[in-house]
Amino acid sequence: AVEPQMQRRWEEQLAAYVTASFRVLSLNNTASQAVQLINKLVVAATLYFGAKLVIGGDLTVGELVAFNML
Repeated sequence: AVEPQMQRRWEEQLAAYVTASFRVLSLNNTASQAVQLINKLVVAATLYFGAKLVIGGDLTVGELVAFNML
């Protein structure tokens, strides 16, 4: 009589574990995508403002490349 109860308890714990695992994976994926988006926005902003400074003569192309490598 105890065995069905233990099996049900085990299945419930396993289901909870799988659900939590999927939530963690989903959160990790979302965070990773957000970090990649921020990184791309920073690169785009750096190139945009750097190009404006180069065109304006306030910065050389070499300085922009060196700054972008940091």
